[in-house]
Amino acid sequence: MSNPTELSYSIIGKGTPIVFLHGFCEDASMWDGVIEKGFDGYQVICIDLPGFGKSPIEQDFSIDQMADAVNGLLDKIISVPFYLFGHSMGGYVTLAYAEKYEEKLLGLGLINSHPFADSTTGKENRQKAVEFINKFGSTLFVKQLLPKLFPKSFRNSHRFLMERLVFDAAKCPARGISSGLTAMKNRPDRSEVLKNISIPFLAVVGKKDELLDTNKFMEQMSMANITQAELLPKLGHMSPFEDPKSINNIINSFLENFAV
Repeated sequence: MSNPTELSYSIIGKGTPIVFLHGFCEDASMWDGVIEKGFDGYQVICIDLPGFGKSPIEQDFSIDQMADAVNGLLDKIISVPFYLFGHSMGGYVTLAYAEKYEEKLLGLGLINSHPFADSTTGKENRQKAVEFINKFGSTLFVKQLLPKLFPKSFRNSHRFLMERLVFDAAKCPARGISSGLTAMKNRPDRSEVLKNISIPFLAVVGKKDELLDTNKFMEQMSMANITQAELLPKLGHMSPFEDPKSINNIINSFLENFAV
């Protein structure tokens, strides 16, 4: 897969590192609204995963390979333990990273994400999406997908944002998008990772998130030893876009409560 040094990233500030991983059909800029609210005393690193944003893709990849690429990059730019937060697909990469490299982490957070594998129906739907992209291209796919990830009231009142997200996602190579779908389809259940970790764990879910039900949210929170759970009643799957201030406050609270 892509050489880790080729992954695009940004660094802001000085202090203990916080690393952010974006979700599917997103890029590192998805965290802009969250970051601009401030993380005093921390160095913020945002990474474009392979095939998204400005990071290239040279071959298909798995969730584990994405975690390895992130590790290869971080080994080159930081030398101290850090906090790792991932949104949606980025949360899957975060858990894969924790499984392999927990000793490098001070804590981790899943934002609108979870440790469970896809259901049989979920796997079938992802495969259908890959076939759709192979037949019709990725532009029509992302145009249909992204607005549906937001609550209806939000997307109706933020049409410019919807258009911008679709425009940005459509610039990603079709191979990156289809590889992301396949990687998510094939990812294993990582419930045991949460059961076995000894570092602080944050989970944030929007109650209007149609991709993760409340029961699953409570199940994952019962797994980890040290947890902070936030169920946001007015938000959906794309909470960093919908209410960046709240996400910033939650992460800052987590960092304050569980600072090492």
